[in-house]
Amino acid sequence: MIYLRYIDNFKKILINSVEYSEIIEEDVTEAIKMHYKKGGYSVEDKENLYIIKDGKWLPFDENLLEDNTEIIYSKVVIPQNAIQFARQDGLVFFFQTSEKCHLFFPHVHVEYSGETIQIALSDYHCEGSFKNPSKQKQAVKYVKKNKKNLLKEWNRIMKG
Repeated sequence: MIYLRYIDNFKKILINSVEYSEIIEEDVTEAIKMHYKKGGYSVEDKENLYIIKDGKWLPFDENLLEDNTEIIYSKVVIPQNAIQFARQDGLVFFFQTSEKCHLFFPHVHVEYSGETIQIALSDYHCEGSFKNPSKQKQAVKYVKKNKKNLLKEWNRIMKG
């Protein structure tokens, strides 16, 4: 079996499992993309595909493919540096600690339905916008209500 997984900063899910013989009989890369698409995930960039071999993430190479291989399509943005603060009604609030601007621009990232915005903790202005304006208003309202705890967490994270 070939196990196709999707991973981002908030989830890792099994998309599909496919018989090894089914994959190698076709154009391997295109077959894998097709199976991801059937699972509702479009593989836009082959550079985001990885094979897990001996516990290591390797760039996708069809020559490494063998039975019982795990393939991951990763939309992770520096996973070790994203710290989730809260989830509410489909909104995910997190800090991206690798950004140097956090030292001078305290803000929280908010993800909803694959879109991400930043909300300043000082004046609640947004960088970016959601297609759904009511979700953006809900996110700003949450940040206003939880500003004290968000700043406390921001300070804890920034001090290392």
